[in-house]
Amino acid sequence: MGIHTYKKSNIVKSTGGFTIVELMIATSVFSFVLLVASTGVVAIGRLYYKGITSSKTQEAARSIIEDVSRARQFTGGNFSSGGSPGGLQSFCFGQDRYTYQINNRVTDDTTVGIRHDVNTDVGNCDPIASGGTELLDKNMRLLNFTVSSVGGGQFSINVRVAYGENDLLSTYDNSGVPNGQPPSSGECKSGIAGSNFCAVSELATVVDKRIE
Repeated sequence: MGIHTYKKSNIVKSTGGFTIVELMIATSVFSFVLLVASTGVVAIGRLYYKGITSSKTQEAARSIIEDVSRARQFTGGNFSSGGSPGGLQSFCFGQDRYTYQINNRVTDDTTVGIRHDVNTDVGNCDPIASGGTELLDKNMRLLNFTVSSVGGGQFSINVRVAYGENDLLSTYDNSGVPNGQPPSSGECKSGIAGSNFCAVSELATVVDKRIE
C-alpha cells in the first residue's frame, strides 16, 4: 500500500485597490481639474456681467440721443438753455426741457442725472430739481453732454454715459476721491476688483429740424 504525500500549496491572491500614493495622485489631479473648472466659471461670470453692464450703458446713451433728436426734429421749437448755482443745467427745444448734472451718479429717485419734462412756460428754460422723467438708470451718470448749433438749422448732440461706482472710474483714485481729471475723460479702470461692473459709452449725432 503506497503512501501519498500531499503538499499544501501557497496561493497568493491579488487584492484589488489603490495604494496611498495612487490615491494622493488621483486626489491632486481631481483638485486641479476642479480648480481649473471653477476659475473658468468665475471668468465666464465676469464676462457675462461685463456684457450686461456695457449693454445697459450703451442703451442709455442711445436712448438719450434719440430722445433729444426727436425733440429737435419734430417739435419745431427754438433752442434755449439755462443753469443754476447748484450745478444743474438745462436746455430746451420748444416745450421739451432737459435738466441734467454732469458727473452726478443716480442713486435714487431724487437724484438728477438727466431728466426730460414738458415745459409749458416756453420763455423759461430754468432747470428743475424734481419731476420729469429720468433717462438714466441707477448707478449711471453723465460724463459729458453737449448740444450746440453747427449752422444751417442743424445741432450737434454728444453724450457720454458711465455706469459704476466712483472708484471704478479713471477720474477718481482707488478711494473714490476725485483726482482732478475732467469727468469727460473718464474711463473704466482695468485689472481691479469690480471692473466688470463698470462701463462707458459715448455717442454723437447731428440733427436737423424736420417741421417748421
